[in-house]
Amino acid sequence: MRKQEPGNPSSPKGFERASRKQNQEVEKLRAENVELTNLVKRTQADFVNFKNRVELEKKDWIKFGEGSVVIELLGIMDNFGEAAKHVPEDIKENDWVIGIKNIEKQFEEILSSKGLVMIEAVGKEFDPNFHEAIFSEESDKPEGTVLDVFSNGYMYDDKVLRPAKVKVAKGKEL
Repeated sequence: MRKQEPGNPSSPKGFERASRKQNQEVEKLRAENVELTNLVKRTQADFVNFKNRVELEKKDWIKFGEGSVVIELLGIMDNFGEAAKHVPEDIKENDWVIGIKNIEKQFEEILSSKGLVMIEAVGKEFDPNFHEAIFSEESDKPEGTVLDVFSNGYMYDDKVLRPAKVKVAKGKEL
């Protein structure tokens, strides 16, 4: 017959020790499992956040690129507008003049559909965030009122692409 020894797993004390050791191992493995599961979840969340951030940055770069193109097209649109203003009265009904006006209108419609918004200026209070004062003159209008626009200002994607160049009312000199 075998003698029961404390280190012998077949003895009750040996069995208890082996059982405790296995339970400790199981608890250690469970803790590691929880830790690794949390790490995987955090990594997945980080990846989703990264993916969303990259998508937003991509959209911002596209908007930035569109904004750069829009700024360049504004010059062309301005030139069409200036040309239309200086057409002599006797040829305003010529087909080519009407064609130029239609091109200008088409430019405005396309840029407007892409989010371009003209800044309102005449009669408004001067705001350096939206207007650039080129000239000021005495007027019966309140000081700081925009009297005239030399060059239209535009906003794109809620940002000022180009401020309106304006004439502003100043107080009368005494």
